[in-house]
Amino acid sequence: MPDTEWPSCRTQEVAWQQTQRQGTKEDRMLKAIDVSLPPMIADLDIRLSSELVTAMEDAARDITVLDNSHSDDLQALSSLLLRTESVASSKIEYVEASVADFARALHGIKSNPSRFDGRGNDCIAGNG
Repeated sequence: MPDTEWPSCRTQEVAWQQTQRQGTKEDRMLKAIDVSLPPMIADLDIRLSSELVTAMEDAARDITVLDNSHSDDLQALSSLLLRTESVASSKIEYVEASVADFARALHGIKSNPSRFDGRGNDCIAGNG
């Protein structure tokens, strides 16, 4: 299937009610959100160029070599890579969450990031 015929996502507005009192006032007042619904593609045929197939096979081979030769060294990065991917996915969905936000969540720090300056100083308490 050529790229021009590939189905796109559709958007649908759904009702929203926040279940916790956390977050900004704007978040708490939100009544509806737009969700992105992916197309059903399981039964579609995809035709990739031979160049792309070769590049994908080369990349898979390189990842296997890297994993076999440096897996112990790379284990420490797995959590960070997962969090970084989460941040990137959120940005694609127009949800802004920084790596610092994920780090605070990972360590159980419940705070509104708007309270803090770029150095983690609490501006409301007068520490910033």
